[in-house]
Amino acid sequence: LLGEQHVRLDSQSRHAHGLDLGHQQAEPASVVVYPANVEQLVWLAKRLDRLKVYGAGSSLEGQVLAKGAISLDLSRINKLLKLDTVLGVVRVQAGMRLKELNEQLGEDWCFPVDPCYDGTVGGLLVTDAR
Repeated sequence: LLGEQHVRLDSQSRHAHGLDLGHQQAEPASVVVYPANVEQLVWLAKRLDRLKVYGAGSSLEGQVLAKGAISLDLSRINKLLKLDTVLGVVRVQAGMRLKELNEQLGEDWCFPVDPCYDGTVGGLLVTDAR
């Protein structure tokens, strides 16, 4: 289900997923996987038990660093799926960056949680950002 275009074993990719904006000591991922859709994500989740979800690398506390695990990079799963202007609810995929989300929402709407301007929605959830 995943071709080699979705998997990175090179040192640069592995080390990048062992870093964030904090001061933790870096430990590279064993492999970096970039699913392109929800089906691939579900397929991976059912088969792998040592996944660490990686957002934009903007965390300060190291919560999502791979530390030798398989780093799951959701940056390719990044669509705005639905905006309900009556209820004020937006549905997006985990790899959606906050800057892009607010640009797509336009002048009438914004996503107010902004601990890191260009983090991802999934990264906010994984790190319990407020």
